[in-house]
Amino acid sequence: MTKELPAHAVIRPLNVNDLAQVLALEQEAFDEGKRATEEKLKYRLKTCPELCFGVFITSYESVVELRRQEKRQLRQAAKLKKQRQLQNSLNGELPTDNDDDEDDDDYNNGNYDDTDDEESTANSSTSDLNSRNGSSYAAMSAFGRGSGFANRMKNIPLPPGKSTIRSERLVGHFIATKTLSFRVTDSAMQVPELDSYGRKLPTSFNEPLGHAEAGRTICLHSLAITQEYRGKNIASILLKECLERFATQSMADRVALLSKDDLVPFYARLGFVDNGLSESKFGNVSWRDLSCSLTNYNDEEDM
Repeated sequence: MTKELPAHAVIRPLNVNDLAQVLALEQEAFDEGKRATEEKLKYRLKTCPELCFGVFITSYESVVELRRQEKRQLRQAAKLKKQRQLQNSLNGELPTDNDDDEDDDDYNNGNYDDTDDEESTANSSTSDLNSRNGSSYAAMSAFGRGSGFANRMKNIPLPPGKSTIRSERLVGHFIATKTLSFRVTDSAMQVPELDSYGRKLPTSFNEPLGHAEAGRTICLHSLAITQEYRGKNIASILLKECLERFATQSMADRVALLSKDDLVPFYARLGFVDNGLSESKFGNVSWRDLSCSLTNYNDEEDM
């Protein structure tokens, strides 16, 4: 079984903007009555996004398309400059950027290759693409520099003008909150009533409902992997990544969760201890109380 994520897979924090994909995965992974509602997921992603992570399969814009966009931006920048120069001439203003007249001649004489040669573009390296990011050096042209100047700058590394990520598909998620208890309780799984400022309203419960920022126990409410990517060790990688992150940043003392009997061995391999039958009857089923100490977690992994 692989110990690495699939190609183009990344783990990043979740936020409320990911709600649609998180809800869809939750509904796919768990039976009705045993999964979190949209209200709960939205509350958790909005209240404690630092405790929620997702595995995304990303797709990127092709090198061919990016180079075509780059060329279109350069042509548009050159066109705008010529229009500005013509307007200045009609207004009787002196020409500017005299040192770039040669650059304009380069473009007019066809020295700048603005053809959409797909084969030559496809053979261009990614590093060359990054160093000639269209948004960056086309912007220089628009600010009074000719296309010839942009061509001379092509070998100078420039910061990316925009992300090349076309889309992100959520294939796994880790959703959690904090609690004052040592275990996952029914109160910790609830959504508290909030005032207009997003603050919790007083309740008659001894234990706070929902997320407790001062808690030292992280409650794992949902660890889900889409059907297509199960059996690829993604759940183990995601869970281990979260445990190491929480331990390194001293975010809590332990991670607790509710597990079905058949999943106890899976969690045990990652350091979780079975604390016996849980008092929670979430979904009208019996659960096992599991927890993993974050104290010296990284030290144990290094041994």
